[in-house]
Amino acid sequence: MMSTNNKFSLFLSFSLLSYIVLVFSFYASASKGIDTHKNSLVTQADLHYQDIVNTRAWNAELGGVFAYQGHYKPNPYLKNNTIKDSNGETLIKINPAWMTRMLSEHSTNDNFKFYLKSNTPVNPINQAKGFYSDALKEISQTVDTKNIKRYQVVENTKTFEYIQGLYLEKACMSCHQKAGDKLGFIRGGIAIQINAKPYFTRADEIWKEFYSTTAIVSILFVFLIILVYKFFHHVHDIEILNSTLEEKVKEKASKLKNALEGARLGYWSWDLHTNEYKADERWLFILGLSKEKHNEIIKDWKKWIHPDDLSHVNAIVENAILESNPYVVEFRMKHKNGNYIWIECAGSIIYYDKNSKPVELAGTHQNITQRKELEKESIKNSIYLNTLFDKNPNIIIVTNAEHILKANQAFFKLFSEYDSLDIFLKEHDCICRFFENEDEENFISNVKSKWIGEVFSKEQPIAKIIHNSKIYYFAVQAKKIYEDNNMHYIVTFSDISETYNLKKKFEELSITDPLTGLYNRRYFNKIFTGEINRALRSNQSLTFLIIDIDHFKLYNDNYGHDKGDVLLQALAEQFKASLKRSNEFIFRIGGEEFGVIYSGLSKEESMAHAQEICDSIADMKIEHDYSYPLKILTVSIGHFYATKGDLLQGNQIFHNADQALYFAKENGRNRVEDYDEVINDRT
Repeated sequence: MMSTNNKFSLFLSFSLLSYIVLVFSFYASASKGIDTHKNSLVTQADLHYQDIVNTRAWNAELGGVFAYQGHYKPNPYLKNNTIKDSNGETLIKINPAWMTRMLSEHSTNDNFKFYLKSNTPVNPINQAKGFYSDALKEISQTVDTKNIKRYQVVENTKTFEYIQGLYLEKACMSCHQKAGDKLGFIRGGIAIQINAKPYFTRADEIWKEFYSTTAIVSILFVFLIILVYKFFHHVHDIEILNSTLEEKVKEKASKLKNALEGARLGYWSWDLHTNEYKADERWLFILGLSKEKHNEIIKDWKKWIHPDDLSHVNAIVENAILESNPYVVEFRMKHKNGNYIWIECAGSIIYYDKNSKPVELAGTHQNITQRKELEKESIKNSIYLNTLFDKNPNIIIVTNAEHILKANQAFFKLFSEYDSLDIFLKEHDCICRFFENEDEENFISNVKSKWIGEVFSKEQPIAKIIHNSKIYYFAVQAKKIYEDNNMHYIVTFSDISETYNLKKKFEELSITDPLTGLYNRRYFNKIFTGEINRALRSNQSLTFLIIDIDHFKLYNDNYGHDKGDVLLQALAEQFKASLKRSNEFIFRIGGEEFGVIYSGLSKEESMAHAQEICDSIADMKIEHDYSYPLKILTVSIGHFYATKGDLLQGNQIFHNADQALYFAKENGRNRVEDYDEVINDRT
């Protein structure tokens, strides 16, 4: 079997490999994203180039065009470049090269420029330099020069530089053949410059996302390794401890067997894996059975337990196994003569496997019938004593789970409109009719067939009673008593209303922001994932808003923190007034940041609701001389909307809304920005 250290080494190797693959995938994704943005620049330049080439081809096909000299400059490098019209006005000839020159001069702006460039220009202003010169040389030396382009992204100027050659077509040869140029010859090229600032901005964002994601993954990886390391060492310690305990338990079991023989107790053991049950002769003797009946009795030993006691016994034993605790339980078993005798069963786990799971249970049986008869008589005589029953400040009733058989004075103090139990029973057969359910595990049901069983099964049973428009909370305890072979219950109701209400108040304070009275960040973290899952289950949309007070620091610095606190309280009341639906939640998630969750709206309805919240704050006209240009208090809102098809994890939803909030502030504040619209605009 592989040792603990070897298992950890194998896990560490696999984890490191997974980490490397994951980081590499992040890097590849980032690089691909940057290449995509660069390719968009290339595509944009290709389109501009093709427009220019098509325009030149049209001019060349016409052999040049003429325009009145008053509108255009003549080409000083073109001979015979003027003609006269019938009115004697001068027209100048504009050939493809000169037309391209004039277009470049008129089309230049901060985002786009293009030029004619050549290593052997006629016009010196077209002389190619640097990158453009080297690119033209390289293109002209390529065997197949068609559609060859060169480009680069220049970081210091934040520009994209591009050049593609201009090839002499058949229509161009009327001019260029005289200069000795050949068809298909590269005379120069179209050089294009595009503003690449958006490309660099997006590249920076992509790399920042890559580094932050890698950092988070690295931290989680280290944390996981440490956690698993501690886990493996803990397992190793448990294995050693179990080995030691096994020896000690076996030793004690041997001593126990000797002691049982002297005490005349029946011994039994139960293998939880094979369900094999073993018992000694004393165990059989208690039931009046012989050794010959051993196998038959042991195989179906639970069938010999009284049916009314079986579920109780099972619950005690199962809990002892689950909690690894010893137990003592009393129940009735059928004797050979047909009567039931009382057994006191004591048991505990005596053996665990290597995973610390119980394997074997063992214990003793003792005949306590005589003692139970005495107890029965004692209980019968004592439960009706007025000093212990009627005068008890707690409500005490005797019931068979369906009908009340007896009630003390405290019962009639609560139900004061009834003078006697007979009058009460004419209207109500069971006290459970007054129980009210609450969404909490320990509250007992108001169903007559269930409530008494829940008193025994729940860890701390509580009954909520509403009577005469007042709410009471009672801790409930019950004890079984046997009268004339009938099972009855003594049930005690202890008033814990004050303690329970105080507990609820403390719980409410723990999820509420003390300044604004809104839910706090702790409660937000608790229910955020639940609201996402609820939206998924119900196939509804989910909206998350992050609201930030504009220039709140300036407000605090200039008006004082006391007024800042008063402002936060006023805004909290306005936010609450703006929420119109029961499934809307508002939280204070930071100093001046608030979060809102709601669902079930269309995208248009959701944006309109967010805008209403934003406008309602501006409509309050709260003075803020340091918030320009309105000089009133406003808020900015980041809006994220998702449907079932694109619901994300909570941290991604929060991040997207925060991104939208960032753009709301960047775009002037006092506005709502939707995450999807912001992302689409930027791409």
